[in-house]
Amino acid sequence: MKLAVHDYAAHLHESVEGLYDPIALTTVNDNAKRFAHAANKHNIRTQDVTYEQFWEDSKPKNPPLLWSPNQVSFLQEAIVSRDNGNNPITRHEVIQLITEISQTFDEVKAKNHFDYLIREGRLTILKRGGRVLTAQATTTKRSAITMEQQWRWLAFHI
Repeated sequence: MKLAVHDYAAHLHESVEGLYDPIALTTVNDNAKRFAHAANKHNIRTQDVTYEQFWEDSKPKNPPLLWSPNQVSFLQEAIVSRDNGNNPITRHEVIQLITEISQTFDEVKAKNHFDYLIREGRLTILKRGGRVLTAQATTTKRSAITMEQQWRWLAFHI
């Protein structure tokens, strides 16, 4: 992109149509302005603009729902508290809690934000970063024990 913008600026009065086919000319034109702005701001050439310098003035289009570290720690503490009380919180309840904390009553955004927190490793207090473990399936051999067998086992081990 940087090379396309540089060539676009160098050949501004000439025909540059088809010079960079994979990149649309309108995209190059829009980014040429941003590269020029970043270069003027840092007093460097457009070729020397870094990725960080190019994006530093851009604000995220969709900021995270729980942007404060206090909000994330509150969410984690609520999950741990319920877990310690032997009443674990379900994924749906976590999503509901995120909607209440963020005051954004869109469950899809809350679900995506919870997945984002897990993916980015921001839930440090939780085991496995908030990912849920599935209980091991039981077999017939283990679950088909009769009451008599249970009493016999208990009497034998007492």
